[in-house]
Amino acid sequence: MLYYLLSLLLALPLFVTWSYRGGSIPNQQSWGFLGKSRPLTLLGTPLFLLLSMTAIICNKQDLGLVGSSLAVIGFLTFFAAQATGWGRQMDLGRNDRPDDELGWQIRDIFFTEKSSFSRDLTGLYMRMAQFLIPAALWYFVTPMMALPCVALALLAPLLWVVEHKKFYLKDLNPAEHAPFGGKLGHSWVEFYIGTMLFVSTVIANTVIYMT
Repeated sequence: MLYYLLSLLLALPLFVTWSYRGGSIPNQQSWGFLGKSRPLTLLGTPLFLLLSMTAIICNKQDLGLVGSSLAVIGFLTFFAAQATGWGRQMDLGRNDRPDDELGWQIRDIFFTEKSSFSRDLTGLYMRMAQFLIPAALWYFVTPMMALPCVALALLAPLLWVVEHKKFYLKDLNPAEHAPFGGKLGHSWVEFYIGTMLFVSTVIANTVIYMT
């Protein structure tokens, strides 16, 4: 039970680490190196994901050399998956600049227009699919360990769709409607991605603990 509680405690920072990655925590830019260092901001989410889940896994099984190696490589690939650009796809057709984000050549095969809701949503899914790499690696440590990455790849783009319909189609600024008055982050999407990561990690840890 102690290790389960520790895993929950280590999962709590996930509420804000995704906002920290995006530089969206209020006054973050005034923190100097702590707030602006790109490697440091990319470190938070995979670090607490790994610490939280291994806190419960290591109490249930011996990872061994192979399991430990997969856990670390999964951490590194998650870190790397955050690093490439996000860009115009998050605008879901509101940005009329030509799509030049990662994988645009593939999207050119399926879309004649250079900017549209459908094209950008496809781009978001292609972008988030990079998190299936750490998901696959962590799956072979223990299957439930893949859940937060799978949730990120499959569900995070839908949060941009919700933001688009809930705010932008109504000419509202989502930053003005951020949870807790924006005290935990000005980005509506980033806050809820963090919430999703926390919830999926707790579910994964609970299943691991119960089995």
